[in-house]
Amino acid sequence: MQSKLITMDQAAKLVQPGDLLGIGGMTLYRRPTSFVRALINRYLLTREPGNLTLLAFTAGYECDLLVGAGMVSHVRTCYFGLEIFGLAPMFTNQVNKAEEYARSKSGVILEQEEAVLPAFLKRLRQASGLMEEGLVYYRDAALGSPESKRIQAIREVIIAEQLLRILQSNHAILEFEDLRLQFVKEKDQYKAGNILDIMEGILRDEIARTELSLLAVTRDSRLGFQQECDYVYTPYSLKEKLGVLHETLDKLIPSARLRSAEAPASAALF
Repeated sequence: MQSKLITMDQAAKLVQPGDLLGIGGMTLYRRPTSFVRALINRYLLTREPGNLTLLAFTAGYECDLLVGAGMVSHVRTCYFGLEIFGLAPMFTNQVNKAEEYARSKSGVILEQEEAVLPAFLKRLRQASGLMEEGLVYYRDAALGSPESKRIQAIREVIIAEQLLRILQSNHAILEFEDLRLQFVKEKDQYKAGNILDIMEGILRDEIARTELSLLAVTRDSRLGFQQECDYVYTPYSLKEKLGVLHETLDKLIPSARLRSAEAPASAALF
């Protein structure tokens, strides 16, 4: 009887450009990593197969390698990540989520090549600036109110200040994500360093804002979930957010600087 066994390289040659490629296993376990490696090696030599559609119940490490190699055009899965190790960097860096958010919330319809985010961020800055101007008068009015009404008036000022911080935080989160993707694609070490400097500044400002937000929500139970801003501002969520911000500032940014200094292309892991 003729053996049906074939080598890994022979198996890789069975996949053709444009194929729907099914990947088995479960998240990080029992994945066909050796097969994927053979497939990528073939692609590096021949530029085939490309334009693949990945089909997996859960996509993990080996699927991310295929995406990073530039072999995948579509993905069909209910999960793409590395479990406790975080997001799948190659897959995550294919889409600018900040741009997607700006498109969905602004209602602006443009060609895919035209970015909505810059104009969206500009309007957020303008809205924040106008609100800051108004808060000057609002604070003066509260401080000048009759003594019997002053405490309640000041509480209303705190609410208004928190709404301003929400606008500023929305801007910071979107700008940071856009800069992160710029950093991932930047090959010039000097420019990459400048991008990280801006990101570090955003983190420091956001930490200060979040600490003030935490103080505000612990003093006024009316603050919590602002649906119009798509963000949760409860004491628990803000404490968790502070932890993430400090980790990003103290560990991830320095690590990204080190990788960028060694080899800019490797910074895609950030």
